[in-house]
Amino acid sequence: MGRWHYPSRRAQGAGTDSTIFNFGVPDSGKSTGAQRRKVRSCSNGSSFCALLRGKAACITGGTTGIGRAITLEYLPQGANVAVNHLGLDTDETHRKSLLEEAQKLKQQGSSAVPTGDIIELAGDVTDPETGQKLVSEAVRQWGALDVFVAISGIFRAAEFLMLSKQQFDRTMEVNVNGTFYSCQAGAQQMVKQIFHVLRGTFPTSNTSGGEGGAIIGISSIKALVGGGLQTHYTPTKAAVLSMIWVQRLHISPALLL
Repeated sequence: MGRWHYPSRRAQGAGTDSTIFNFGVPDSGKSTGAQRRKVRSCSNGSSFCALLRGKAACITGGTTGIGRAITLEYLPQGANVAVNHLGLDTDETHRKSLLEEAQKLKQQGSSAVPTGDIIELAGDVTDPETGQKLVSEAVRQWGALDVFVAISGIFRAAEFLMLSKQQFDRTMEVNVNGTFYSCQAGAQQMVKQIFHVLRGTFPTSNTSGGEGGAIIGISSIKALVGGGLQTHYTPTKAAVLSMIWVQRLHISPALLL
């Protein structure tokens, strides 16, 4: 049996820093359809390359900002996406417009490069059950989970000397606790899938890969350089950066049991 692979990488740009943790089944030295992800190039110059065809992804905070952008990129690449949002009345326009854009992308797809499906679930990520329900619904729909993107976060500028306990605590709860619970739910499902693959008990009817996955936590360059009016925010992004790195140290031994 070959080595286990637990690579991580960081991609910086536009003020964000995303830490990606990939893990999967052992490398047997043989390239098979079940163990290798096929990356398709775009020979026609189109951005619709089916890079994620048939993969299942969960994205928290997926109706606005970076989460929305990721969702709208994953879909035309063939990924099926389960989107989490807070479910506020004030955000209803964002939810509806996201579904409308997803439908347009669906219409633009083809049999050769089909657009993925989208489902959406409301919930507060500071509640551990929110991430668990999001993952469970994705697995129920598509058979497995391949990617989990934890991006839900909040920021409202505040002076350090005037920062209230309520604002500080809420920022920590959403940006740190919410990211932790979300990533934990995704990791638990992916580890379960790997055990099934190794034991030969993984369902053959699933539409996704199921042989491992990627957990992506969205941090910020502010985690490294700080910023004005952000004494409550930058520590949360430093926590996310550290959190993803450390999570793989705990998951790797579990996979070797």
